[in-house]
Amino acid sequence: MKHTALALVLVSATALLAGCGSGSSGSSEPTPSGPPVTFSASPGSGASTESPAATMAMAMADLNQVAPKLEAYFKVHGYPTNIADLPKAMVAAGLYMNPSDALATYKYDAASKEFKLCVQNDSGAWASYDTSSMTIGAHGLSGGCPQS
Repeated sequence: MKHTALALVLVSATALLAGCGSGSSGSSEPTPSGPPVTFSASPGSGASTESPAATMAMAMADLNQVAPKLEAYFKVHGYPTNIADLPKAMVAAGLYMNPSDALATYKYDAASKEFKLCVQNDSGAWASYDTSSMTIGAHGLSGGCPQS
C-alpha cells in the first residue's frame, strides 16, 4: 500500500510539474515534453532484459489496456489537448502500466474527438493506438515512437 501511495504522489507531482510553464494553444499537434511519462503501480528499475519481441508485446498489452479506458474516461471528463495533461487523467482513471513502458506521444483531433496514443518500452519497442479504429496500428521492435 505504501508503494501505491508513493507512486500516486510521484505521478501527481509529475502531472503538476508537467503543466508548469506550458500554455494550452488548442493545437492538436503532439507536444513532446521531455522523456516519456511512466505510470506504474509499483516502483521498478524500468530496465528490461526481455527480447525485442517480448518488450513490443508488453507495450502492446499496456496500450490495449490503457487506450480504450482513457477513451471512455475522456468521453465523460473531456479530452486533453496534449501529452502533458495525460498524467492527471491516468491517475484519475486509475490506470497504470508496466514500469518499463511509458506514454510517449499523443495526438488529439478535436474535430472527430479521436486520438492517437503511442506507448514506448525502455528497450525502444513501441506500439501506437488509434481510437478511430480502436486498434493498434503501427508498432516496432526498436527506435521508439515516431514523433510525427
